[in-house]
Amino acid sequence: SDLPDELASLNATLEREGARVHHVTGSTVDEALVAVHGVLCECDLLYTHSDGQRQCYGSAEWRRDQSLFGPRFLFYGNILDSYNKFIPTYRFMIMDTACPFPYVAGTDPAPDCCRQAASALRSVLASSGWERVASVHNPLILSRPDFVAAIDLSWRWLDPDGQPLA
Repeated sequence: SDLPDELASLNATLEREGARVHHVTGSTVDEALVAVHGVLCECDLLYTHSDGQRQCYGSAEWRRDQSLFGPRFLFYGNILDSYNKFIPTYRFMIMDTACPFPYVAGTDPAPDCCRQAASALRSVLASSGWERVASVHNPLILSRPDFVAAIDLSWRWLDPDGQPLA
């Protein structure tokens, strides 16, 4: 794959402007995180806060706000009963080489995809250039420590030895 070379070339240009792209190698849904001027932007890696709260919404807002039907549906229908209660069940399935689900999505997970993704997430969490995180599933800007804790709780299972990601 030319991705490492393309990413290096892209980052050489972006870093002059205060931005950097991080790719989660091994992920079967090709996550990329973008750090821009101290803010890391992420999509579909973080679904709950590190304390397990429902995407950082207040409890009254969570229960009553009609616009939150989608997040409530995702949380109660896919996250609450998942293996670790932090990410949707399908995220485990799409990284499982023995499960047919990745092939439905048109992906072919590498035998060591989980180990690769754990390594890539460790690299992102250790990288410099960001102190806050904008997450598509959270209405709040998260601090670096909150994001690191939430990613570790959500994705530690990727490491075959259960070692922390951060």
